[in-house]
Amino acid sequence: MLDARHVLQLSLLWLAWICAAQTPGVSPQINIYSEDAEDFASGVPFYQWLKHVTIQVPKPTGPLGNPLQLDGGNCSQIRINSLDAQDLTVTDLTPAFSLHISAHLECTLLLSGGSLAIGFAIDNATADLAFLVQPVEAPGSSGLLVPLGKVKVTRCKISIIMSMLRFTGSSPLNEALTQLHPALEQFINEELPEVACSQLEPLIEKQASATLAAMLIQLEPFLRKHPPLPPEPTRSGIPLVDWETYPPAHLLRSLAQRRPAQVASVIQRISTQEIPLKMLGVNRSVAIDAVGTTLRSYMQELRIQGLNSFVAGSLALLGSGQHITGAAAFANLSFAVRLQAQVRSVDPSKMKQATPLLETFEVQLHLGSVTARAEILAMVSQEAVDKMQVDQFQEFDCLVACARSGAALGSEAPVALRRLQILNMTAPTARVLPRGSLDVGLADLCTTLLRVILHGYVPSFEAIIQSSVTMLHDAMNSVVKQVLEVQPPCEQTEVYFGPESRVNLALLLLASLTALLGLLAASPFWSTFAWWDVGKVEDEEESSQQLSHAQESPSLARHPAVSQSLSKAFPFFIVSTMILFVFSDLGLGTVVNIVFEAQGETTTIGPAFSFSVLTLSRDSLKGGAWLIAILVIGLSGVWPFVKLGMLLWAWLAPTRSLRRSQRTQLLVFLDEYGKYSLVDSWLAILALCAFDIKWKSEEASVNVMPVPMLPFFTFVVASVFSLVLGHVATVYNRRSLAVAPLPRSLSRELQEEELHVLFEDLPLRQSWQLLLLTLFSGLSLLVSCFLSTIQYQVSGVIADLLLEEEQKELSYSLITLGSFLTTGFEASTGLRTVQFIFFSFTVAIPLALVGTLLALLLWPMTRPQQKRLLKACHVLDAWAAFDVFVLAVVVANFEFWLLTEFLMYHDNIAAACHWVHQNLNAECLAMQCHVLPGFILMAFAGIASYLTPKIYFQLCEGTIEERVLSSSDSEEEPLQTLQKL
Repeated sequence: MLDARHVLQLSLLWLAWICAAQTPGVSPQINIYSEDAEDFASGVPFYQWLKHVTIQVPKPTGPLGNPLQLDGGNCSQIRINSLDAQDLTVTDLTPAFSLHISAHLECTLLLSGGSLAIGFAIDNATADLAFLVQPVEAPGSSGLLVPLGKVKVTRCKISIIMSMLRFTGSSPLNEALTQLHPALEQFINEELPEVACSQLEPLIEKQASATLAAMLIQLEPFLRKHPPLPPEPTRSGIPLVDWETYPPAHLLRSLAQRRPAQVASVIQRISTQEIPLKMLGVNRSVAIDAVGTTLRSYMQELRIQGLNSFVAGSLALLGSGQHITGAAAFANLSFAVRLQAQVRSVDPSKMKQATPLLETFEVQLHLGSVTARAEILAMVSQEAVDKMQVDQFQEFDCLVACARSGAALGSEAPVALRRLQILNMTAPTARVLPRGSLDVGLADLCTTLLRVILHGYVPSFEAIIQSSVTMLHDAMNSVVKQVLEVQPPCEQTEVYFGPESRVNLALLLLASLTALLGLLAASPFWSTFAWWDVGKVEDEEESSQQLSHAQESPSLARHPAVSQSLSKAFPFFIVSTMILFVFSDLGLGTVVNIVFEAQGETTTIGPAFSFSVLTLSRDSLKGGAWLIAILVIGLSGVWPFVKLGMLLWAWLAPTRSLRRSQRTQLLVFLDEYGKYSLVDSWLAILALCAFDIKWKSEEASVNVMPVPMLPFFTFVVASVFSLVLGHVATVYNRRSLAVAPLPRSLSRELQEEELHVLFEDLPLRQSWQLLLLTLFSGLSLLVSCFLSTIQYQVSGVIADLLLEEEQKELSYSLITLGSFLTTGFEASTGLRTVQFIFFSFTVAIPLALVGTLLALLLWPMTRPQQKRLLKACHVLDAWAAFDVFVLAVVVANFEFWLLTEFLMYHDNIAAACHWVHQNLNAECLAMQCHVLPGFILMAFAGIASYLTPKIYFQLCEGTIEERVLSSSDSEEEPLQTLQKL
């Protein structure tokens, strides 16, 4: 059961909630419990709760104040029609406000010792009350004034319109009062309000003043000066990070000074931040007992709002030894607290729990234009920080773990919030929002009361706020100490596969060992223990005698044209190359590090991104980049093993399983398309050149640095070995088709014949088609290499912070793309090697192929010379990878953004990028690759570079062979031999 003073008391007591919740046991009148939200499950909203509240009517005192012998009574069934409050403050230090209440209630008055009861109902009772609060000086606060002094009622006007009147009881006055019904109705409507005011004024003043006095006692610890913080932990003797010279910290300071607008644009994107109360271990519930009534509240969440009002240029970051100090100004900083409040009371007449009140609402505290300043102690091991990976920097536990050996654990943690200050507050305001069950009118009433209390008391309010935020030091200190005591050492992450892993190292050793076994198998010593006999051609005279045996040879490996040492070594080399491909696919091919430099010191944090065939296949599939996945998995992952397996089959398969013509076609196919396994390497180079992200000032710099790892080079080496093995098989397959050598007479004739021009031997139409196609292929290839064909677009928070607008869109040609590997990044031996490989396969070899084709078509040569040059064209075509690069660019144009987006949110910087995306409502770093109009010429050049040699092989091989055969028509045996070519 509640009386009228409790309603006013409860409206004031909750103001002390935030402060009381931070400090257990502030005063004996406050009991704080660490309760869960489940304890607040029972209760009804305010307007429903009022129906169960009974207001006791006090007995008037004095000989003239009780003419009707009133013995008390009560009012129940209260229903509020309207509730309003106004701020009447005139001077800053004299809070005044009014309450206007309109309600319906039913009352009972007891007369003549309770023998007579007068019951009446009031449909529209209104009360207009005005209050004045005297300020007092807080004890021990050095002159701070607070609005918690004596309360005076300056106005009391009550209006009653009675709708029902009845009399019950055995008093002799019952019949007389019934006859006096009109007079009593007039008395209740006109006289009773004055009587009520005369009784309520001293009661309200007494109870409200006592309540504010109790609140003053509770707030006193928050108004006193706090003792200094405990001393910092002692060092353990190991080198610690000096935050004044640490390059990343120095870079942040330089960015704040040199690029204030860009820094402001990033900070102003920060959305509302929720304080992790559970992680900090802050008490989230408080219970206050007051005369049979208990007010309990639970903090559901605490948020910081208004970070988007950051003042540009106000950010200051300072480092000094193991201390980091930061300050920033905000134009409209505020805190939002979502509360769940419950009121429980005991009905004294029934001695049981009455229906509790339960409301959910939000309180917003607007600090206005303020400056926030924080000082953090970070005594962390320099060695531990240097060993951290980039994703470990995003883990709080890993950062704290660096302090495990940095200082001795005592009462203070080596990583702690030493100070958190909110300065320069001018006019803080507070609002109660009905974001929950609270009614709008009641929320507005509470807002007005808060405005009255806060008005003119900025210094006191600053002291309370400062005391509250100081409590965060203890909370943060406890959390860090707990982490240091129970958290195991931060383990190295396994986001990627690296060449340092034992499995990959074993694969590399196994590939080397297999190749070594191949060399041993080819040695004379090993031939003593050979477990198969392939035969050997002793000289040219014996070859003709073994022709019939060769035609019955079960495989190419056992053919007399193949030496015994090569026959034994070839399978080992194929298996070794396969293992090398496995190592390259599993191993980390390329990493992208972040390099910080300041005052001559360099710090490398990485890898921010990591690429391998395995991880790229996985990421492209998960990211929805299906074309990239098909190319990487199919051409760089599966195809090398398929090619080597088919090559091994062509080497060992018997003739009855693989006819010679089929074997020849198979080997030609493997030669021509083996180069497409390089598509993964070209995609990696395209990705590397997208990371042109750097910033430099006189004090500090940051640069994104790609580092090619061993598996990148072993993949290229394995691809080269695969091509070479294919060429070897092709050469010996040709020899196997012409075991018997040409007669010496015919050989001399072919060598001494006159020179021929292939252009003249071909039909005129075909000659001009080949010439024009070759010229177009060479010229278009050469021009497109220097023509801007690719454009990278970079956006997102990182790009906004580090890049100028003109740096966010960069165009490249093939030449500038390859040159960027050593000019855009710090040149290294690895990058120079990558650049050499790239230019060799995409420019040098394709142009050499064009030149060789032109020489074959136009240069006077003998037939054997033409045949040898045609074979050289076959080899160059197998190595020319310009068309592979064009294919990689086409796929990157459509799906590069899908892959990079997936990498941002699932690779090594995923934690930071997720935070950026969620809190800044922006992309962390977005990259797109688009082709420019000049790519049309490059596409035609790629198609021409693919088709031109194939057309040459189709038209010229037959013509050359026909000329050779026509020169030897008098020699039947050589003719039969050459027909097998």
